[in-house]
Amino acid sequence: MFIETTFMRYGHGKCGIIGLTLKPETLKIWGLGLYICSILEEDLADISSPEKKEGQEKHKEENKGRIESDAEDRENIRRKLELCIDLLDPTKHPQTIVNVATGQLAGETVNVDKTIELGTAAMKQFESKWPEGFDTKIF
Repeated sequence: MFIETTFMRYGHGKCGIIGLTLKPETLKIWGLGLYICSILEEDLADISSPEKKEGQEKHKEENKGRIESDAEDRENIRRKLELCIDLLDPTKHPQTIVNVATGQLAGETVNVDKTIELGTAAMKQFESKWPEGFDTKIF
């Protein structure tokens, strides 16, 4: 950000390094003094400006709108967390399968907790339909 706003912008300006010279010593002096010159230029513009510019007296996070928005966000998070199941308290866990984020309970038809048993049975049924000698090495 510093390079983009300072060196690139002022470097291509009417007093910039582009077009003057590319001697290392001149470039070093220009580069080291550029930041101070740009600060002085901004300060002089502020002093000579007929209308007083109002400075930013507080951080944007302190504005009323941001405070209200943050309070609303905190309330939404609190409501969401109240719906969640406490994973560290087993006494509050339901006996069925549950979505820990939403609290939704699974119906009786859901059998994901028996995945290994059902998968093993399906694999054995599939293997029983193989032709004789199908699983032996072919030479």
